[in-house]
Amino acid sequence: NSPLILVSNEYTIEEGYNGKLEDRIICTDDYDDNVKCDIIGTYNLDEIGTYPLAISAVDNSGNKIGKKFNLKVIPEVEKNNNIDIIDNNDKHNYIIRQRLPLR
Repeated sequence: NSPLILVSNEYTIEEGYNGKLEDRIICTDDYDDNVKCDIIGTYNLDEIGTYPLAISAVDNSGNKIGKKFNLKVIPEVEKNNNIDIIDNNDKHNYIIRQRLPLR
């Protein structure tokens, strides 16, 4: 049996993301715990755009599968040290603005 890839048709990531894209995609197999996943295609997490990519998964028996997806790199959201807490108390909406320390 071929491995299984759990991948969305499109992933949206902020510009400058420093994680591994492979960590956002699940490759698994019913017999093999060591499925190798590779992203095929060229992308730049520091450059805004849409990148057509594919992912391939291979298990230890040599069974393979591949799927296509798009990676959309969007501008980094401006960091804000305020948080809005919405309290729906007694059918009234209260918004409490709380200042959080910068980290």
